[in-house]
Amino acid sequence: FRSKGNLYEHCVWTALTLHKWFDTKNEWCQGLDFNKHNKKIMVLAGFLHDIGKAGDLKFTYLVKKDHPHIGCDYVLGNKKYKIDKQKTFNFDLFFKNLHISEEDRKLIAILIWNHHTFGSYILKGYQGRKNDTKAFDYFIDNLKTLVAQTNYNNGKVSEKLIRASILLSAADVSSVEFVNYKSHILKKLIGIDGSSTPPVRKGASLNRKHKFETLGKKVKKELLEYFDKNYEKNNS
Repeated sequence: FRSKGNLYEHCVWTALTLHKWFDTKNEWCQGLDFNKHNKKIMVLAGFLHDIGKAGDLKFTYLVKKDHPHIGCDYVLGNKKYKIDKQKTFNFDLFFKNLHISEEDRKLIAILIWNHHTFGSYILKGYQGRKNDTKAFDYFIDNLKTLVAQTNYNNGKVSEKLIRASILLSAADVSSVEFVNYKSHILKKLIGIDGSSTPPVRKGASLNRKHKFETLGKKVKKELLEYFDKNYEKNNS
């Protein structure tokens, strides 16, 4: 898990960011219940979001574009996560020991698979038009495919799922440098509270962080309005 590019540290920082945002009722968490359960699931999803970059014993690489899909398969137990040439990690036992339900396990897997979609497609392809329907439909249809394949939430996309997916994307981009916070949830989940991770920086990603804080919030609002108007009412 300690691959090139401070992978382990970044995953810890993402988990810490999510914990901090829930504690401070950050704007990115708006629309989600600020309860212990949601916070626990999102902190765990934050820690595991880039797990697809590891588990294959390949430690030298520039980018692994399919890591969201691979990470989802790891979490669902559809693909073996290699610790070394002889050992694999048992995600079934991992989630059982953490008392994570199968439904929440599916949610974490979906969030991992979709954590690049909002930033990589919507923000990159956003044309500045009100309700950029092509980008919005792509994002929502991608979630529809994932919930159907996993049978999460009876195969239905909800506003809560969209908000959680965008939240993880925002935390991922925001956590490009040391996060000065402690997480008792992370401590219970993996044995560390995150405060001991070294204060290194991935400076090349700071521009993306700024874009999320400005354009990202605008696009999030428009996407949710579009979903409510064109999808949510059809589900009810």
